[in-house]
Amino acid sequence: MLDRALEQAIGWGELLESHARRIYSCSIDPAVAHARALARRIASGDVSDNFTLRDVYGRHWALLSDNRQALMAVDELIELGWLRAERQETRGRPKVIHRINPAALAMPI
Repeated sequence: MLDRALEQAIGWGELLESHARRIYSCSIDPAVAHARALARRIASGDVSDNFTLRDVYGRHWALLSDNRQALMAVDELIELGWLRAERQETRGRPKVIHRINPAALAMPI
């Protein structure tokens, strides 16, 4: 009887932990929150194809107001297939532009 109750308690704890991780994922991994903010901007048309990090953080949007936040967002969205980075050679330092996957616009945010 005690073993069954203990097994149920452990199972219940594991279930609650999985829900807590999902709810608090933005706090656990801030890149998710930044990526979600950028994805919303992309979906609404505020960010167009061939954008640079400066195009994002230069607008001082919430969760995207500096280079670090914009980079975290872009890296996460590249990993999720929303974006692709392309390096363009210039006379000076190479420029990195980000291409938006058209299929990403149909993905849930």
